[in-house]
Amino acid sequence: MAIRTRLAALLSGLLIAACGGGGGELSVVSGGDGGATTTEVTITADNMEPVAGISVSLARADLASASEAGDAVTGSVLDDGSRVSVAEAGALAIRSAIRLLSGAPAEDLVQGVTLTRSEDCNVGGEVLISIDSGDDDLLTLDPGDRVALDFADCTQDGETVDGKLELTVTRLSGRLDDSGSATLAATFTALRFSDGSDSLTADGSMTIEVTVSNGAVSATADSQDIEYRLAADGDVVVITVREGSVSFTENAITGTTVTVTEDYVVVSTDVRGVLRIVTETALDIGSGQQILSGRLRVNGLASVLWLTFLTAGEVLIELDDDDDGLIDVSRVTSLALLPFALP
Repeated sequence: MAIRTRLAALLSGLLIAACGGGGGELSVVSGGDGGATTTEVTITADNMEPVAGISVSLARADLASASEAGDAVTGSVLDDGSRVSVAEAGALAIRSAIRLLSGAPAEDLVQGVTLTRSEDCNVGGEVLISIDSGDDDLLTLDPGDRVALDFADCTQDGETVDGKLELTVTRLSGRLDDSGSATLAATFTALRFSDGSDSLTADGSMTIEVTVSNGAVSATADSQDIEYRLAADGDVVVITVREGSVSFTENAITGTTVTVTEDYVVVSTDVRGVLRIVTETALDIGSGQQILSGRLRVNGLASVLWLTFLTAGEVLIELDDDDDGLIDVSRVTSLALLPFALP
């Protein structure tokens, strides 16, 4: 494929979409069990690192997907080192549609309202791209137009993608490659990204509001009932986003800033119950979707965990285990060492 399928970064983006300014709720289950709980988690010195790792993964996944969504609608890539995630699937869909619609041969347009193409992936597998136009015009994306990507063992850039992504334009004003705004509805069906050892799978839907103006991309993504399945570290974590929202701003000069707010339920050997993530200092995102700075607060039952992002991929973890306003446990660790933390 001429267009790079960095879908893992996109999946990361979707997660952050659940974590944005509007708040939300999700459930996380370890070991593949789909059960959920509504009891708040008591964060302790024993479970603080798993709590931190899962929280960072949600934020990073959301960050990547949000950024990639911006790249998708503008047709440009500000950062070419992103991890493949869910948000990028949206970007891929948009770029694929633009490229195919502008360069489709006459025989592809004979149906008048539908274009279907199959393309080989760089290493192996294929992706079936279908575009349905609501106004008989395949040369522009208009409200009602739908783009569907169906991946079959699509392998490239060290990652294999399976499953389906559908993207529908519900509102459009102006031009997304210049100045304008749009509302997009995205649906993920068993969309799975694997690097051979770890994998991330998404099922569900979200609505993305995008605005492009003076070289800056702003977006808000709202999601309901999205399920993410992360297989890593020999375990499986299932995250069900019941309701969530994320907002971000990205441009080539100032970079990307994101705020995260999210309720989620964790069920694992170390953690079981409800937690809530809140951004205390906006997260600044650098090359490769790395979190350069910022501060998150994770609220549990009569307990609070703070994550302060430092240089060189390190994070300061501080725990108030009795909610008295005092730090009881503090340690600095590498993000890569946190359980369930996406690299």
